[in-house]
Amino acid sequence: MEAVPDTPEPTPQAPGRREPVRPGRTRPIAPAACCALACLLAWGASPAAFAEMTGGPATSSAPASVRVESNGVDCPSAEQVESALAHVGVPAAIATKGWVLSYGTVPSSTATPQTLFVWMDLASPTGQLFARRKLLDDGSDCSAIASAISAVAERSLHELGWTRGEPLPERARPTNPEGPSGRATKPPRLILGLGPAAGTSATVGLNLLLEARLSIAGPISFRLGGGLLAHEDSQAVGNGRARMSSRHVSAAVLSTLPVGKLHLDAGAVLLATLDQGRTENLPEMAEGRRAALAAGLVLGAGVTLSPRWRLALDVQGLRTVAGADFVVDIEGSRRAVLAPPAWQGIVCAKLEFVAWP
Repeated sequence: MEAVPDTPEPTPQAPGRREPVRPGRTRPIAPAACCALACLLAWGASPAAFAEMTGGPATSSAPASVRVESNGVDCPSAEQVESALAHVGVPAAIATKGWVLSYGTVPSSTATPQTLFVWMDLASPTGQLFARRKLLDDGSDCSAIASAISAVAERSLHELGWTRGEPLPERARPTNPEGPSGRATKPPRLILGLGPAAGTSATVGLNLLLEARLSIAGPISFRLGGGLLAHEDSQAVGNGRARMSSRHVSAAVLSTLPVGKLHLDAGAVLLATLDQGRTENLPEMAEGRRAALAAGLVLGAGVTLSPRWRLALDVQGLRTVAGADFVVDIEGSRRAVLAPPAWQGIVCAKLEFVAWP
């Protein structure tokens, strides 16, 4: 026996009076639309097809994603890399356009296998190489290598302003892909150098040279250096000798041309020598000081060993432009001794340290 709810009887209307229309109950459409969308996606329909069926606007292209390409490497597999990318929030999909993450046992620009390393490249949708890394592959933990690859991709995309949950950027700004974090390598501003020097003149001789080089603008730099050791020279005068102790300092303006890990230098150099002379075993003992100035050209080359250390070699050719002779008075006659060299050359090899930045 079923219970029938009481239905209120209609109230009789007075003649000439209408009952106000009351809105009836309607079924909400939002849950129905969500269910329809879920069903369509489960059946394989795209959001664009659903938009077309519902009369809404269809999207013309999908958001950018990362396509993973494994170049003959099974450890890690492409599925492991895609899973690691998804774990850090980087969308990975099979697409013909978008970012491309490729990895293998050799870099894309070489042909010699490197079995102990896995190289990975991250290229932008425009084809620009944005990041390149070399990861150690001992073959023991493939998931660890996949995590390292995904971490590099995530960090590189973060440098473009991307955060998790946002669409990937459509292009990349110019960078240095070989750098440790994808940033362009800054040119050195302050370089300190130390090394042996050999000069053809007695004022330089064999010495130990200390230099400091400061970048001024672009490829132009200013270099200041000097010998740490005093060099001795002497000359026979009558029954005695004239002796001289010399120290030198140099200043140069250089222009640098980088060629890969090499750098070539050329510029103008000034060499100032400070000499102190004295006589020995002569009837009249004498002492004196003088300064001489030489000008010339310098050519150099160097190689970068690491971000902080470099080796350099330069050659200088100089001509004396100012300087006086030492004069000794012997029995009433004046005699010039230890004259400055008219020409001189200097060769220096240095170990350089990039102090800043």
